[in-house]
Amino acid sequence: MSTSEFPIAGRSVSEQSAGQFPWLMIENIPEAQETQSLAFKNNDIVRWLDFDSKYLKKEPPPLPVDAFLDCETWLGELVVVPSEYARLISSSFELAQVLQCKPRAQVIEDVIGTSNDDLSVVTGEVIYLLYECDNTHFMAMNKSFKRGWVSKRVLNVLLAP
Repeated sequence: MSTSEFPIAGRSVSEQSAGQFPWLMIENIPEAQETQSLAFKNNDIVRWLDFDSKYLKKEPPPLPVDAFLDCETWLGELVVVPSEYARLISSSFELAQVLQCKPRAQVIEDVIGTSNDDLSVVTGEVIYLLYECDNTHFMAMNKSFKRGWVSKRVLNVLLAP
């Protein structure tokens, strides 16, 4: 399986649009617990993966009480989040505010990936930079939330990681 997808209800993440996943804001983790080995912390955003479709409605219900939510962190790590430490992101405006602070770059040359680990990109596209893999590549994510390696030589970094 490539770095860009994993199965959810018989489909891969790359086959679902970003709008089909509720985003959650992590909050309310007590300071004493934040030092434990969690892969998330207060003010992180995660995509909720095992949700009921009612949470995609314009006015969704509150999160389930005392539930464990299967989520994906910004870096693509699968985590389990207790529902009392998360809330639904209230609007596309709130999500945009969070996303505008994420590292990103503009693509200056088309690249077609040669392996499942590469991200194909086109000139002018703006992609999110997740982390530096080595001296020549970033792990990046496009607006469809597909992840893969991208050569630094084809990027104009707008906001560095």
